[in-house]
Amino acid sequence: SAVWERQDWQQSASSLQLFAYPEDRRTPWASVSLFLASSAATMAAAALWQQVRRSNSLEELQEKLEQFTKRLAACSATWPLQVHEFHRLFLASLLRAGEQPARILSDAALLLFGGTLLERLYGARFLLLLVGTTTILSNAMALTVHHYYVGSQHEGLSSTSGGLVALGAFCALRHPRWAIWPGIPIPVSWLMAPVLVADLSLARAYLRDLSSYRLATGTAGTTDTRDSIAGFHRSMALAACMAVEERKRSECRPLPEDVLSWRADLEREADQDVLAPEATLWADVSGVFLGFCAAGLSTLLLV
Repeated sequence: SAVWERQDWQQSASSLQLFAYPEDRRTPWASVSLFLASSAATMAAAALWQQVRRSNSLEELQEKLEQFTKRLAACSATWPLQVHEFHRLFLASLLRAGEQPARILSDAALLLFGGTLLERLYGARFLLLLVGTTTILSNAMALTVHHYYVGSQHEGLSSTSGGLVALGAFCALRHPRWAIWPGIPIPVSWLMAPVLVADLSLARAYLRDLSSYRLATGTAGTTDTRDSIAGFHRSMALAACMAVEERKRSECRPLPEDVLSWRADLEREADQDVLAPEATLWADVSGVFLGFCAAGLSTLLLV
């Protein structure tokens, strides 16, 4: 009777596709390539920041900081986006900087587990098309919606996860009971749980920052674009000064007087800055919407 019960359980699990997994075990080159590309871009940015930290004078710090911000701008998108800058809608999600470690791990799990599952089911071209298209569209939608609420150009959209969120939403709708990996009894839909928790925190912070921004500017969109960009550069410069000072203290070396003086000037100017809230929330919301649309479309075309 125990054998029959086990067979019945296995048949029920098979009919429900509980912890199912594709028979194809080929290497997920597309998922691995996307992961390595994002890791390379992030490590390159970290290496450039380390060069900024090693500055020994104000002149050297300003020169290296300018180089860092120029390269960082290549992986961000701002409103309005020019025709020749549409590649930035993808690069904005390739670089992952300034995020919480928990969010980085959850996004990596979505790509490596969810991406591998879809690649083994539908092929590498499908995965690249899904991630690439939803990344570009989610970032474009995020810029549009954020511009509607803020009304002015802000510091830029970068380190977004819209394409990965769309991938996770697709998996959660099309294959919710499938396993994340062969032999691991964890449904792939559970990969979206930490993302949803992070987005709730993002939504609360966005509403708070948007309220403060509108109170400071009177109405949405009254802040000059140049003031917003200058405020972002001041924040970056302050972070660079603090990084240099932290390194000097760790090495028990005297702090550069010119760097300390520049930091004091930046702090006085920063007290009057009004920075717009970050638009990463809208990239995730757009990603969920696009994932739902892709799942519905695939149901019609692939089934």
